[in-house]
Amino acid sequence: MPDRGGVEAPALVLHVAGNRIGYEAGHIPGAYWFDRSWVYGDWKGKSAGGMYPEGLSELFSPRRFGGDRPAVVYDWGDAQEACRAAIALRLSGWTRVSVLQGGLSAWIQEGYSISEGLGSDFESLETPAGEQPLDRPAGLNIPAGVDPQSRQDPPPVRISTMEEVQQALIRQDTRIIDVRSAEEFEAGSIPGAVHREWSEALDTQGILLAPEPVLTRVWDPLVKDFPRVILYCRSAMRAAHSAWLLAHRYPEQEIHLYDGSWREWSRRQV
Repeated sequence: MPDRGGVEAPALVLHVAGNRIGYEAGHIPGAYWFDRSWVYGDWKGKSAGGMYPEGLSELFSPRRFGGDRPAVVYDWGDAQEACRAAIALRLSGWTRVSVLQGGLSAWIQEGYSISEGLGSDFESLETPAGEQPLDRPAGLNIPAGVDPQSRQDPPPVRISTMEEVQQALIRQDTRIIDVRSAEEFEAGSIPGAVHREWSEALDTQGILLAPEPVLTRVWDPLVKDFPRVILYCRSAMRAAHSAWLLAHRYPEQEIHLYDGSWREWSRRQV
């Protein structure tokens, strides 16, 4: 992934998973393990406070890891975990972040090699010394829709608190979208929220689809007339996936992730 000056810059590739077992079983060569719990709880003994920027900016500042480098994040395939990690990096100050479409599953299906064993994790990364850039393989694409040679990534997904969601309920310029399953939505939802299941952006194999046709069909009718959109699910994992896609589709609009999501709302609105 060349930088905007035309000079090859080593991409930081991150394998996002809940534990090291899956990472050690197989990962893209040169990738670092990124524990998804770091964007929910503690990292190096410090609390990130969920996805709130004040915590993330300290923990994952690009200054810790060799400056403003392009980063590619991936998970096994459906991109839920990868999109949440990508949002965390953008909120931390990283400006060039992409999610690998299809993740490790697609990488393997395309016949590319994987590495096994311990490898290294993100928290051990201090400098980019010794890393080599990875070529972007044919047959896979980065669904963010961002060419790092030509333009900046869109503004980061913003984080909303429950109080901000409550205020949004009376605003005419804000759309609140519940991306949980239909059964979850019918069992209870935030007043005024509309439903659009996050999985409508996946194909029959559970792989992220190319964004343009999917977003045109699935999201445009709900989003295009609202300058501000807030997304939520149960624990802000599925909603992170949707928010990442929408931030790239609608860079002129404010895309918000309600990080407390239904788990917080239902508990505090009794």
